[in-house]
Amino acid sequence: MDRDLIDVALMEGATRPQMFRLVIWPQAARTVLATWYIVFLLCLWDVESMILIIPPGGETLALRIFNLLHYGHNAQVNALCLTLLGVALVPFLAGALWRGGQWTWSRFRTRPNGLASLTRAVTSIALLVLLNANLLLFTACAPSSGRGVLESKFFERVQVFGSRGVGVGQLNKPRSVAVDSQDNLYVVDMTGRVQKFSPDGTFLLSWQMPQTDLGKPKGMGRDRDGNILVVEPHYSRVNIFSPMGKLLAQWGSHGTNLGQLTLPRAVAVNSRSEFFVSEYQEAERVQKFKFRPDGRPAEGATNKMALWAPPVCTGTYGGAGTAPGQFNRPEGLCIDSQDRLYVADSCNHRIQIFSSDGHFLRSYGKAGRQLGELSYPYDICVDSAGRQYVCEFGNSRIQVFDEHDQPIEIIGGPGAEPGRFSNPWGVALDSAGNLYVADSQNHRVQKLVRRK
Repeated sequence: MDRDLIDVALMEGATRPQMFRLVIWPQAARTVLATWYIVFLLCLWDVESMILIIPPGGETLALRIFNLLHYGHNAQVNALCLTLLGVALVPFLAGALWRGGQWTWSRFRTRPNGLASLTRAVTSIALLVLLNANLLLFTACAPSSGRGVLESKFFERVQVFGSRGVGVGQLNKPRSVAVDSQDNLYVVDMTGRVQKFSPDGTFLLSWQMPQTDLGKPKGMGRDRDGNILVVEPHYSRVNIFSPMGKLLAQWGSHGTNLGQLTLPRAVAVNSRSEFFVSEYQEAERVQKFKFRPDGRPAEGATNKMALWAPPVCTGTYGGAGTAPGQFNRPEGLCIDSQDRLYVADSCNHRIQIFSSDGHFLRSYGKAGRQLGELSYPYDICVDSAGRQYVCEFGNSRIQVFDEHDQPIEIIGGPGAEPGRFSNPWGVALDSAGNLYVADSQNHRVQKLVRRK
């Protein structure tokens, strides 16, 4: 501050508001506004840092926008990012056009060719904004199709199933995959339908979910009888279909009490035909269900829904939090050969493992991009040797861990070519050890073919 100006103002009897407005602010304004603008820009784009440091359950505005990706609202996210870009430019443009207590365009009008100069300046800024918009929206390559060689210890090549669209054999943001006892593949996507493919990718049949007004299905599995399970989060229910698409049973009611469901996400079945269902948001937990002996139709009987009594809840695990055994948006589930339960604890960026009777055993993983670190694990499956295949939504990759939870390799990464992924949602193994990946934003399923 210029002390002489301050002394003169005091001698002239300036009040505190006058001192600030006429003496201090004109001297400090440029530095203060520049500092504010830098902090403002950092706060607008704080997603990367917030994901790493924010405690579970808390959300900034930027994180809320990012989490829209979890629900497939990519168009809205693109629009919001462009809006943020515009918001970031507003203070800069205002500062550039305000000089010496008047708007710059008032001075342009008094100069020769002033309006033409102003028009050129505004046009240049507009072109810069459009260039950034094009870079944001159009730099991603279109998904490739066909086959590709894969760099992996376990898989030799990749085969692509489907392409973007709503026609037969096409996919729109596939959310989950399942494999039946004949190694046929089932895929559910954002059209609200289930499609069935042969092991070589030939389309076989499809069926539409009965209701989709509230939301689309997002989880799949298979029971001990070979039926296909489809989870509908927004209807708080689990559906059981025959391999030919016939609806056999439908159970679940909305609520947070024992046995009720709220935003169920995934389902898995153990060797005792016990069903495990993960839930998030209102109830961060996993519940265990068991059909009564008289609740299933006898072998050879005509399958009618009336013959299927709803299962009984026999246990629950977890609760909201970061402690061992607690969850923050539990996503995919898997049962291994010893009936241990694996839970993809998505927003805690870890995998948690429970014994067959529900006791917490161990967990692994933390937020990050390096080998052994995870970013929003959305699904997991375990092979007969105990190797774990973790589907990372945030890092757009598959990470393989051994039976002792030690990382072995990373498969893929962000991209559209075969063997790379864009926000994958689900994984499933067939009897030969081939891995199917629901490559959501590339609108396809990739089959990673096991090495012989």
